[in-house]
Amino acid sequence: MSGKREVNFVVEGERPGALAWSLLAIGAIALGVVADGFATASTDNEQLVRQSERLQRRAKTVAVAERRSAGAQKSAVATRRDPAPFPWDSVLTEVELVADRSVALLSMSTDAAARRTRLTAEARNIADALAFAGRLRESPLVGDALLVSHEARKEGPVAVIAFTLQIAWRSE
Repeated sequence: MSGKREVNFVVEGERPGALAWSLLAIGAIALGVVADGFATASTDNEQLVRQSERLQRRAKTVAVAERRSAGAQKSAVATRRDPAPFPWDSVLTEVELVADRSVALLSMSTDAAARRTRLTAEARNIADALAFAGRLRESPLVGDALLVSHEARKEGPVAVIAFTLQIAWRSE
């Protein structure tokens, strides 16, 4: 084999056909559509990032304001607290000690903030009612015990005096 062979990789004479040009045009259009979608998505992403940062700053501001408000509320509650709570046990014990068989206690309503009690009772006569009020006044817990009202009643064969006392308690 002595002959010389020529290798030519370039094919001359063949030009791209209409199919090749139409595929190139379709690819260019697809590239444009995808690039436009990417640009829109990128813009939306930037807006969402800015909005997220704004919301995070607001959340921090709100959290700081809530902490300040909670601290202010705690201090306000601490200053409003009654320094001496109402001594319920002492008051009830004192009323029981002062009452005797001549007085029947019917009801007792207390305004702890004003340290006042309205006591309704019955006695056999007015002297027993006044003696009960006097014993209450002598108590170290009582500031004053006033007979607010009284009324003579007949409960069957027994006559009684229904009366109401207003008691002011001392601060301990």
